[in-house]
Formats: sequence, structure tokens, C-alpha cells
Amino acid sequence: MHFIDQQIDNWLMDVILMNEAKKKNIKDTGIKDLVKDYERSLYVHGYEKDYLKNNLDTVVLDTMIKTFYETNKEDFILNSRLVRVFMIRLVDSLVTEELTDLWKSEDLPALKALLNNVGGFYLLDHNGWYTENEIKLYIPESMYKQISLRKPNSYIRTIDGSKYFVKVIEIFEEGDYGPVNYYKKNIRERILHQRSRTLIQKMKNDLFKSNVKNKGIKIYSKAS
Repeated sequence: MHFIDQQIDNWLMDVILMNEAKKKNIKDTGIKDLVKDYERSLYVHGYEKDYLKNNLDTVVLDTMIKTFYETNKEDFILNSRLVRVFMIRLVDSLVTEELTDLWKSEDLPALKALLNNVGGFYLLDHNGWYTENEIKLYIPESMYKQISLRKPNSYIRTIDGSKYFVKVIEIFEEGDYGPVNYYKKNIRERILHQRSRTLIQKMKNDLFKSNVKNKGIKIYSKAS
């Protein structure tokens, strides 16, 4: 309620200040023009948003992502080490031989199903890439100090009643070109942004030509 009361008070103060400004004949030079410009920008934005919703092709194939990546490869140089890992955290008493065997065989669907049943935490995405700082968030500091993120390896540790499984699969170092799958979402957004700009520009050009043709607007040449 306090928040609502505060909002009402703010609104009332705005009304009071506006009325005082009118009483003192504060000039509104430019205000009406600003209001018109803002109104026009809202209409234009709404029209463009609706046009994109109905006309933008949002399908981005993997081949398109790969091509974009290769064409703009210098944009994808890593500024820190990137690691592909599998990770599990589970109460130690719930760890079974079946789980250990699935971990060793990397049967990810079966592992996920088993962990979902017992309530374990996991990172088991084939395309799961993480920075060193992100990995630090998921495992105790004591274990982090014991593992190497410079070469593939597998680690199992029991700490404070929990069992941690960590498997380092692949590493990209600072200065390397990052893996395309790591940038997939970002590339897709950039492709769609480019398409949107191209589509909107074409729409504007077509509307302009149509209005000129139908005499919706007239263009006057400057006198020489």
C-alpha cells in the first residue's frame, strides 16, 4: 500500500506543478512539437513492430549460423578460457552404482532421467560451454583448486555430504576463436536484427514510391 500511496502522491504533485506553471504563464515553447514528435515515433514504432511480426522470416538454419560465424570470425575471439564440461551434484547417500556407470558411459538422457527422480543437480548439455568463473559457482572452492581446466579429465569428490562429478571435455583458451555453438543464440539474434533492418527499409522505400505514384505526397524541386 505504501508504494501505491507514493505513486498517487507523485502523480498529484505533477498535477499541482503543471497547474502552477500554467498560472505563471510558463511558456510551452517547443512542448507541443515534442509531444507531436513523441506521438509520431510511437505510431511509427507500433507500425514497424506489427509489420515485422507479420512479415519477418524468423527461420535461421544452422548453415546460416555457420556462414555468419565464418564471415565475422574476428567477432568471436575469446577474452577468457571457455570449457565444455559435464557436472553432477548429488547427496552422497543417493549415489548408486547405476549412476556411476551411466556417468562413465556418458549416457546423458538416462543420467538426466535418473537425477530428475532423485533431485540431483546437473549440467549435462553436449553444447554446454562455461567460463571459469561460471564453473566456480557450481563446485566448492576446495574441489575447484584440485581440478585442471587445461586438459580433459574426470573428477569425483565427496564434500560436506554431497558427491560431485566433474568431467572436463574440451577447452578453448583466451585468444582462440570460440566454438560456434557457444555463440549460436547471439548469432541468431544478429541475423534477425539484420533481416529486420533490411525489411523495414524495403517497406519504407515501397511506401514512399507508392505514395509518390498515387500522389499521396508531392516532391518539389528546389528553384535553381
